[in-house]
Amino acid sequence: LRYEFERLKPLVTNLCRSIGNLPVNTSKQRLAQSEIAKQAAHYMRAVYSFEALADNSSGTGGGGGTTARQLAESLSALALPEDYALQELRNLTRSYLSEIMES
Repeated sequence: LRYEFERLKPLVTNLCRSIGNLPVNTSKQRLAQSEIAKQAAHYMRAVYSFEALADNSSGTGGGGGTTARQLAESLSALALPEDYALQELRNLTRSYLSEIMES
């Protein structure tokens, strides 16, 4: 299972970069890009969360805050709507603080 998450991480990261690079000429295209970005953010959060759980259960966890930092870098490539980006930032802040407290 861990191998599958490791395999998915670069794919999801590349997907996020591709979504951010989509040409957007109209408001309808921007809306479509935002909706796709929301779904990609959800997938990315799931992959990083499951990987963090696998690391914690196997005792091979990285440094404190590593997962939250990686997730923040990937999310920054997405063209998220402002309200959704703020929600993601709140979730990342909570995750980062909990990772730091655990280490």
